[in-house]
Amino acid sequence: PGEIFISSIQALCQKTLPFKELKENSTIWSVGTELPEKIAGYLNALGYQSAPMVEDSGQYALRGGIIDIFSPAQERPIRIELFGDQIESLRFFSTLDQRSQEEVASAAIIPAREVLFRDDHHQELLKKVRETLENRKIDRAEAEEVLRTLVLKNYFPGVEFLLPSFYNKLETALDHFNSSLNIWLLDPIEISRFADELLAEMKKDFLAAETAVIRPNYKEFFVAFDELELPTDSRQIYLSKLEYIENEAPDQIKIDYRSAPVTEFSNLSLSFSPGSDPWLQAVKQKLVRWKDDHYKIFIGIKNQSQMERLGHIIERLDFKPIKCEAQDYLWDTWIHNQEALNTTLHIIPRYLPESLRLEEEQIIFLREEDFFGRKQRVTESSSVEDFQKQAKRLAFGDLKPGDLVVHVKHGIGIYEGLKTMPINGIDSEFIQIGYKDKDKLYLPVYRVGQLQKYSGATQTSILDKLGGIGWEKTKTKVKNQLRDIAHDLLVLYAKRAELYRPPITFKENEYELFENGFAYEETDDQLRAVRDIVKDLSANKPMDRLICGDVGFGKTEVAMRAAFFAIQSQKQVAVLAPTTVLTFQHLETFKKRFQGWPVEIRALNRFITPADAKQTLK
Repeated sequence: PGEIFISSIQALCQKTLPFKELKENSTIWSVGTELPEKIAGYLNALGYQSAPMVEDSGQYALRGGIIDIFSPAQERPIRIELFGDQIESLRFFSTLDQRSQEEVASAAIIPAREVLFRDDHHQELLKKVRETLENRKIDRAEAEEVLRTLVLKNYFPGVEFLLPSFYNKLETALDHFNSSLNIWLLDPIEISRFADELLAEMKKDFLAAETAVIRPNYKEFFVAFDELELPTDSRQIYLSKLEYIENEAPDQIKIDYRSAPVTEFSNLSLSFSPGSDPWLQAVKQKLVRWKDDHYKIFIGIKNQSQMERLGHIIERLDFKPIKCEAQDYLWDTWIHNQEALNTTLHIIPRYLPESLRLEEEQIIFLREEDFFGRKQRVTESSSVEDFQKQAKRLAFGDLKPGDLVVHVKHGIGIYEGLKTMPINGIDSEFIQIGYKDKDKLYLPVYRVGQLQKYSGATQTSILDKLGGIGWEKTKTKVKNQLRDIAHDLLVLYAKRAELYRPPITFKENEYELFENGFAYEETDDQLRAVRDIVKDLSANKPMDRLICGDVGFGKTEVAMRAAFFAIQSQKQVAVLAPTTVLTFQHLETFKKRFQGWPVEIRALNRFITPADAKQTLK
């Protein structure tokens, strides 16, 4: 059986070290292999970093006759026991407790970095780097520091951007294959568009980095999508929703793979209230008809908290729900009993982008929206507008006799309830408010907009006198203070307005996948906060936003989505916490939430060893 490699177009178009260099600097270690005399120098030359304990890929540790090493070619680190200079045993070990695990027959040791210092090419490397610095206005002290580090053959953050200076010719990942490939391109039109946008963005960054010491040339790092060279006799398979081949070439074959929508089922939640008897009857009738036609039905659900609810609905439909394992990718294992297919519905705990029916395979994929209805998201107003409306709104349900209220003209008084009084022979309802010296104000209920609930410290000594000048003095004093604060804020924000920050770019398809990884249903406040953050980050000014909420209201999820937006634009993210305990809690939360994404998450506090802290800061 062949191997399957999954890659983004960005990774395929990016150039890296030549295959020859990778091959010459890779080796297989097994029992009986004799290691080089100066093993530390050998590993350093391959880009590995010495560490007290091996925890990350690209690290090694020497302890007498034991070598711990984490090769990028291995899923787990290897512990090597030596007898002299020969390998006596190889075992995997855990990075969590550093305990040895099962034995392995061999381990592949490959370079830990793309850039490798080579004695025979060192002078040429320094010459090429100096050429990139000529005739440019740069910080000469910083440039000399970079050259001094290269002379000493030391690695530093960003050295990978000098990759074209390390080798005469770079190669793409496809150049590392020595046999023909079947290359499946999912939505080639979208791939081509994204590749063009990527090159345009890198060109813009290159032109804007005229004064940077390290200024990688995008033309040396990337190749255009339509210029990718495939291995000999390779085949390309295009998967597209749109047919775009006008004149088929002799070597092109078009394969029709038909699928059909299930809108007639999805629309049932629009015609009837989900869960109601008419809806249950209509849904059951449709499912029974599909089962009679021997269709296998799978329901994707992103919100695991609703899985039990979906199971109850399926049981009310007189079907048996079968929950598939999230990590199970083998369809054959989902269907346990062929004879019971007519009475079962399978629930897959994964997000499905759309509902569809595959006629040839007789498979139907449905989504949780088909059973619960699509959630309507509030988009018509901003959080600022909502806050202003809420601040002006007074709900009698929030008031009880004895509460302090503020009248726009008469100041602070005590709410004493509603009172009915006859006016011109007609009973009318008034809001009774008590003031200093037992004065009373009777306010018609239709003028409730003149009142707001008092939010300061509760004490009756601050009551205003009805008809007095105390409230006007208070308003004048507050206005003056507000004017001073406004002046300071105007100065501050005038300075902020002069700053420029490149807008954060958003990849909707990636964010949709990250969003669907949230195991719960978002609240309207969460969605509103995320929408406001997107608006802020899309601008070209620094974001200034504070997210407030009680414990358990989902502030961390909002913060993680903001972090995801920044990471999409290749930015680093720092999360500050007031205590070390919180740093560990947030570390575990972020690791769990970003699981499966190419994001490295580390902690930095007083319990982190100096070596790990130094590595994190790099």
